[in-house]
This record gives sequence, structure tokens and C-alpha cells, in this order.
Amino acid sequence: MAIVFSPLITRLYGPEAFGVLGTFMALAAIISPLAALSYPVAMVLPRADSAARGIARLSLVIAFSIAAMALVILVVADNDWLAGTLGVGPLGPYLWLVPLVLIFAAWQQIAQQWLVRTRAFKGIAGALAMNALLVNLLKAGGGLLFPSALILIGLQVAGLGSQALMMARAALRSGLTLRDTGEMASRGLARQYREFALYRTPQNVINALSQHLPVIMLVSFFGAGAAGFYALARMVLYAPSLLVSRSVGDVFYPALTKRAQQGMPLAGALIRLTLLLLGLVVIPFGVVMIWGPGLFALIFGREWAQAGEYAQWLALMMLFGFCNRPCVVATATLRIQRGLMIYELFSTGLKIIAMYWGLVIMRDDGIAVALFSVSGALSYIALIVWVIQVALRRDRQEARANGR
Repeated sequence: MAIVFSPLITRLYGPEAFGVLGTFMALAAIISPLAALSYPVAMVLPRADSAARGIARLSLVIAFSIAAMALVILVVADNDWLAGTLGVGPLGPYLWLVPLVLIFAAWQQIAQQWLVRTRAFKGIAGALAMNALLVNLLKAGGGLLFPSALILIGLQVAGLGSQALMMARAALRSGLTLRDTGEMASRGLARQYREFALYRTPQNVINALSQHLPVIMLVSFFGAGAAGFYALARMVLYAPSLLVSRSVGDVFYPALTKRAQQGMPLAGALIRLTLLLLGLVVIPFGVVMIWGPGLFALIFGREWAQAGEYAQWLALMMLFGFCNRPCVVATATLRIQRGLMIYELFSTGLKIIAMYWGLVIMRDDGIAVALFSVSGALSYIALIVWVIQVALRRDRQEARANGR
């Protein structure tokens, strides 16, 4: 939906406003995994629905606590100084929205994981589609009246809230309830699934940082315009693949978990789905790699040709990022989230070095995006190889244990 409206929205707002929005979305993506410490992801794992509901309650308590702490920090600190310290200087006036982002992110994570558990995938798809249509219609209307970053960011946060509300309604209809069953139950669940807080949360934050680092660094070194070019290139490439990969993850995660519980092989399913995803996207991403600047200038306007130059390199990274989705999902089932966190540390470090080299040493934003994208592609390939090897080892152990 965002792709359909983007040719109009880019002509209404311009690179600078789009860059401020992209910077805010980058910050929101980085802090969202902190909202409930990744406990909602564990809702798929328990056999009993009562335990999953307990995890939902635990997640909600954590989310409100963290949002309250964020609000205290914003009240005490000077927002312009805080934004400058974080490297997101243009966002000073908008930091007050951070607690809302945390609450909305937690609500969405809880509702979505319950819908995944109950296989109510229509509820997820419907909420995402309806919300995307509403937000983009409002962005287009707001751009005709008052084209500014304020409108874009305000509507983005409102969209997060409406999306969380739609998913929450669908989850409540499918059996989610937040009735309290006792403090000890929540404490026990927190201990039982603590690896999600200890390993999955840092991994998700690091992954989001590695994904959105270029926007923050570009706005710091080259201004909001360069950040806007990158934000558009990433949105165009990421939005359609996000919908497919999220659907794949929602369906594949419970299916893979069920296979693991039944002692069935996992590696074959991982390899087949990875190759299937590769076949789906290799041609469209290849077209962007070859004709990116011309396509972006034609579709979004001449001033966005530089976004097409960024997209040529980002397409390489996102090709493998799209294909590695099954392997990322499998890390929870294989219980190797600690290893995933270590991988993210090395992967993000490599991307930071690559981006820094291009921006500070080479002083060229195009080279910086190219180095960042190549290092990201290599990291994704390494992740695919590692997870499949772990799955193969696990399958051999299961086969020996069952005498197969």
C-alpha cells in the first residue's frame, strides 16, 4: 500500500521531510524490541493457552513499566540535547512520542503473536492492509494541505496505534484474555522464557540498529535530504518483501515448532523455503540493481534519482535479507538465540565499520551505502549457512535417538 501511494507522497513532501520521517521510523524500529523485552514471541511455544495468556499479561506489564521510564527520562532531560546525543538532531520536538510508540509496539506484538498461535492469519493481514490504506490516504491529504515532517510523523504514530488496536480486537475475538491469574504465574513464566529477554531482545535491537543505522548516520553527516533518499529506497525495496516475509514467518514459525515437538527433520524445510524465496525475488531485485536510478526518477520524480542509486546496492543486501527469514525464525525453535545475538554483534559491527569508512574516510554517501550493503549481504549468507548447519546437526541427533 505504501508503494502505491509513494509516487504521490514523494512529490508532495520532498526529500527533507521524508528524511525526518525516515529518521523517526529508524528510532522507533530500534526501540520497539524493548517494549516488552521480546516476551510476546514466546507466546507461540507453550502447549497450553493459559501459559500463552500469562505471557501476554507479563508482556503488557513490562511494556507499561518501560514506557513510564522513558517518559521520566524525557521529562528530566532536554529533548534537543538528547536528540543530538543520539545522533537524531531533527527529532528533538518529536521525542515526546516515544512512550506512545513503546506502548503501541507492545500491543501489536502481543496481539500478533496470539493471532499467530491461533493461526488467525486473516486478522493479521486485514489489520495491516486496512491500516496501511488509512494512513497513506491521510498522508496524501495532509500533504495537499500542510506538507511537513510534523504531519508525516504524527500520522505515522497514529497509524501504529490504529494498527495495534485492530490487531488487539482480532486477538480478543480469537480468545485472548488478560484476566490476572496470580503474580507467581507471571514470575515463573518470566524465568522460564528469560532467554527471550536476555538474548532475543538485544539481538532484535542490534538487528534494527544495523538495518536503520544508515539513516541515522546519513542525517548526521549529510543532512535530512540524504536520509530521505535512503528512506525511500529502503521503503520501496523493503515494504513488499516485509509483507511476504512476515507472512512466511507467521506461518512457518508455528509449523516448524510443531515439527520440532514431533521430532521431525527441520533442515529440509528450511532449505526448500529459503530457495523458494530466492526464486521469488531474484528477478525484481535484479531489475533494481541494473536500472535503479532511471526507475526512481521516472516513478517518484527527477529529484529522487539519487534514491535509485542507493537502491541499486540495497537490493543486493535485501535479496539475501529476504531469503534468510526462515532461518531467523528457526533460531527460536532451535533454541540458538544466544548464538543469534553473537552473530548480530559481529554483523552490526561489520556494517558500522563499512558505513563509517564510506562516510568519514571516503566522504562519499554512495560508497558508504555500497559498502554497507555488501557487508550486509555477506552477513545474511553467513547466517543462512550457520542455521542450516545447526538444523542438520539437530536432525542427525533426532535420527540417532529414534533409531532412524
